[in-house]
Amino acid sequence: MISPALAGAPVEVRVSRSVLVAAAQMGPVTAAEPRTAVVARLIELLRESTARHADLVVFPEAALTPFFPHWLVSDDAELDA
Repeated sequence: MISPALAGAPVEVRVSRSVLVAAAQMGPVTAAEPRTAVVARLIELLRESTARHADLVVFPEAALTPFFPHWLVSDDAELDA
């Protein structure tokens, strides 16, 4: 519902804002690479992006919690490790 005070009056709203978005390209995560090493890589990419004045950093969706296997697991015991 339009406010009676604004009815019939032209309303113009201008918002000027730029956002610098960084796409983090981190390369593959191997099965042998510990999660702490992966997190250290992510933090380094965040620091680099900050140094370049990025407002938002976007990482691959499977950077830490993959939703599909990245490598073949042939031993069921590895799934519990």
